[in-house]
Amino acid sequence: MSVALTLAGISWDPTVRGIMVVLVGSSVLMGSVWLLVSTNVGVRLGTLIALSGFFGWIFIMAVVWWIYGIGWQGLPPSWQTLDINVGCTSQTVQTADCGTAVSAVDEARRLTAPDKLPAAYDLVTTSDDAVAKKEYASPIDPAKLEGLAPAQAAALTADWNSRNKNTTLSELAAISPSLARSLDYGKGWRLLNTAQSGEAVSTASAHVVEEGYFADATGFKVLNSFDLGGKVRLNANPTRGDRIVRELRIATQIFSPPHYTVVQVRAVVPQTAAPGEAPPRPVLDQNSPIISVVMERDLGNKRLYPFLTALGSLLLFIVTATMLHYRDKEAMARRAAAGTR
Repeated sequence: MSVALTLAGISWDPTVRGIMVVLVGSSVLMGSVWLLVSTNVGVRLGTLIALSGFFGWIFIMAVVWWIYGIGWQGLPPSWQTLDINVGCTSQTVQTADCGTAVSAVDEARRLTAPDKLPAAYDLVTTSDDAVAKKEYASPIDPAKLEGLAPAQAAALTADWNSRNKNTTLSELAAISPSLARSLDYGKGWRLLNTAQSGEAVSTASAHVVEEGYFADATGFKVLNSFDLGGKVRLNANPTRGDRIVRELRIATQIFSPPHYTVVQVRAVVPQTAAPGEAPPRPVLDQNSPIISVVMERDLGNKRLYPFLTALGSLLLFIVTATMLHYRDKEAMARRAAAGTR
């Protein structure tokens, strides 16, 4: 049945037509070269010369693919889900083990539980970080309330306060990295800001929907993202020496260290947007568990196919060039022997 469906999906344009164009173009290009050489030096020698040139050209092209990561590519780097861990709730915390402490991934068990970390809003209000306070702990700008009815002004103020109080640590890390780094997230674990966790968040969001934890991406909010391991990173204020040392360490590292990330999401309270108005700000459902998606970085094999193509073409080029070399030596030896008679 699958073969029938595949054949049914093949149409003249562009599938069959594209294949014909490639075959005709390749035949004309390589065939004309082979025909020109063969009519001058003979079919056997012409074929050997044409094959040698063809494999040499493929080798050069594959090396360019290999260096720049273009052309025939393998699988790109991606995040692979290892575990989707459902956290504790008020009903389960007293009766069963739950949360990342019982994760199937050993490294995830070292991550500090979400209930052990302070809320980002509380961390900001108790700190002396002026930048963080201005962004997430300041009252709404009075200019935004000018000309509004009392009910509208109250709703806008409540929305602003909700935005501040529901700030995540990853959002805070984008504004004040030093304040976010002041917490202990577990042995080796680092907090990622929203810019650093973009790919991991999109992958985790797709997986929790695919596995049926949520109907769609509007049913939850992404909280915090963490990572562990990976290549050596620079400190907050790196010097030129730090950059050189990092590049040397990466260059001399034969095997890539494992790199893990955890993206935490939580369900939101269902809300209905009024016609013509912007969607309401997500409100976390405090009775729902925090779901932690544990993933490991798969570096893929993006340059493997170009490398294998270059290697195979090089070997075939060496074989054909060697055959040409020995043929020339034999021809010279025969001419020399004929001249001495």
